[in-house]
Amino acid sequence: MQDNEILILEELEKNSNITQRDLSEKTGLSLGMVNLLLKKFIKKGFVKLERLNSKSFRYILTPEGFKEKSKKTIEYMKIYYRRTLLIKQNIERITQRYGRNRTYVLFGKDKEMKEIIQDNKLNKNRRAPMNPLITIVTVTLNNKNGVKKTLDSILKQKYNNIELIIVDGKSEDGTEEYIKTNKNLIENKLKRFLYIYEKDNGIYDAMNKGIKASTGDWIIFMNAGDSFFDGEVISKIFEDDSIFKEADIIYGKTNLITNEKLKMILAPKSLHNISYRMIFSHQSVFVRANLLKNNLFSNNYKICSDFDFLLHMYQQKRKFKEVDLIISNFEESGVSSNNKLEVCYETKEISLKYASKKMQKIKIYIRFYTTIIKIFIKKFLPLSLIFKIRKLKNSIYSKMNERDA
Repeated sequence: MQDNEILILEELEKNSNITQRDLSEKTGLSLGMVNLLLKKFIKKGFVKLERLNSKSFRYILTPEGFKEKSKKTIEYMKIYYRRTLLIKQNIERITQRYGRNRTYVLFGKDKEMKEIIQDNKLNKNRRAPMNPLITIVTVTLNNKNGVKKTLDSILKQKYNNIELIIVDGKSEDGTEEYIKTNKNLIENKLKRFLYIYEKDNGIYDAMNKGIKASTGDWIIFMNAGDSFFDGEVISKIFEDDSIFKEADIIYGKTNLITNEKLKMILAPKSLHNISYRMIFSHQSVFVRANLLKNNLFSNNYKICSDFDFLLHMYQQKRKFKEVDLIISNFEESGVSSNNKLEVCYETKEISLKYASKKMQKIKIYIRFYTTIIKIFIKKFLPLSLIFKIRKLKNSIYSKMNERDA
């Protein structure tokens, strides 16, 4: 409204014998808007109305109106300057973060403030910048060899926009010394590196510290001992915005390693099964950073808080996208692998928390008791046989997923 007032006052200053219709044509404002503003100016004494004949009037700018016009012009120029400065600051900030060869569309309040900074071909439909910053959070405690393995995997990534945050719960096995020795190498390879060395209240408290410290657009948790399947995993997903721009959570396959001789590719289960169990490994999931920052992991669960988060996102109808890629290598020696009974109990509690229908709750209890029985049976079976059964089940799940797709 303020900008429209200046337009009217400027035209009245130029021409002391002007009609409403002329004002509308010269300013581009509707007759209704011109009439509304003129009534306001007459009431305040900025404009004087003079009758030319029985059918027409002229509007004259008064000395008070001239002063008001000058005052509003100065105010507008101050606002314009502040907006211009803000846009320039935003351009510098975005350029520093994403590089100059990007497309940015910035809109100010006014037509004059619309700026398009275009170094490559403009794509107005793009929701997210190409090559977003990917944050990898690595949690560790007294696992120096695991950190070495994970770090080696991260540094081999061909993708060039990676942030690494290592959250160390005060290891005493030489991890800190190893990180300090290799700090320059890590910082030269990655966009940003942060090493947090302090006590925590468990794995999810440590993961939350990583989330809070992150500055990336997407986050993946690759804890000590975990690794990417190959050096092109991140680039295959995030150098093609058709894969990630409409997704909130991206997940894929996992290379499951029980020991050197027993390995298999673990495909994700059908998405609707997430109401009852974890359908993929957390090492094979990328999540938009804002979702994690607004929904930190709960410390009420020791092992399955990631399942709680993912099921909560599913209930909120967030967009899950499966990619046909092996994302990570996962060795069955982690917390959840060694505490299957506790995993079972926590999974049941989380599933029940989100279940709204009676039949769904019955199904959760059936799955819970069935899983308990399976855990006890497996104790008496040789590992090689268990692995063959799992491999058979995995191939069946993969075929079912292909059929559903």
